[in-house]
Amino acid sequence: MLRYLHKTADGGAGADKWLGPGEEALTGFSWRGGKERETTGIWMWSRPFIRALPSGEEVAVLLMDTQGTFDNETSMKGNCTVFALSTLLSSVQVYNVMTAVQEDDLQHLHLFTEYSLQVYEGGHQKGVPPFQNLTFLVRDWSHVDSHPWGNEGGAAYLNGVLAQKPDQHPELKQVREHVHSCFEKLDCHLMPHPGFEATEDPAFDGRTSMLRPAFLPVLKAAVESILSPDKLVVKKARARARACACRPRARRGCARGRSWPVFPTRLALPPTPPHRARRQCARPVRACAGERGGADCHGAALLFQSLHCAVRCG
Repeated sequence: MLRYLHKTADGGAGADKWLGPGEEALTGFSWRGGKERETTGIWMWSRPFIRALPSGEEVAVLLMDTQGTFDNETSMKGNCTVFALSTLLSSVQVYNVMTAVQEDDLQHLHLFTEYSLQVYEGGHQKGVPPFQNLTFLVRDWSHVDSHPWGNEGGAAYLNGVLAQKPDQHPELKQVREHVHSCFEKLDCHLMPHPGFEATEDPAFDGRTSMLRPAFLPVLKAAVESILSPDKLVVKKARARARACACRPRARRGCARGRSWPVFPTRLALPPTPPHRARRQCARPVRACAGERGGADCHGAALLFQSLHCAVRCG
């Protein structure tokens, strides 16, 4: 993305060749391959890129790079804070996932956006999405027989993932309703594997000559779909365009030394006495068993026995 903004700064006939020579190393934000993290917190490029919209209005484009979530060095609060800040600051946020959009990715997105809403000044007006665009970037997508690489296949795939079905579990429906309610637009790009020459070579420095040929046109289309002048999304706050991205209501409290809202982890929840847990699990099942008869009663009794055993065994 940074290379695209640099190479297309002056427009011109060569702007469509912004990927550059095949032997040109990738520079800009610090990056490296491997399992150890490189980015910590949120990094923002030091200067804005001025672009003219099709309407003639000039806007400033700012690029942010954030650390990945759920490494072995960051707490849940830290993950939530980074995601919340990037959500509040961005008009377009790219959610990077591996191979597919899994249910735990949606659960984490649910948690992070709930955290973001806690610090959103003015609260969340029902029926009006508080945030703008979210793009899922699915890396190493291999199911091209059902959904081809790129945005078109990604949109069809994401529609299937976020679809609500009559027989769907209420928890899964709630997650999907929440995600739809939080963002004005949801998008998806399916990316091919970049090639083993790049991923397995410790000396890989980002040169495109080492990337799989099928990867390059999909990469080019994904970047241009976000950053080309006719695709740029102006940052809004409370449904109006703003020069400043947002004003988190927790900011003033943080400046005085108070902390951001805290989401307790499972280990931090207060323990429930075993006898109370057994009563809480048994009560609704007993009510069901007492109100129904026949096969339903027998099924409820079996369910009660399994729950009772599970609670006793911890």
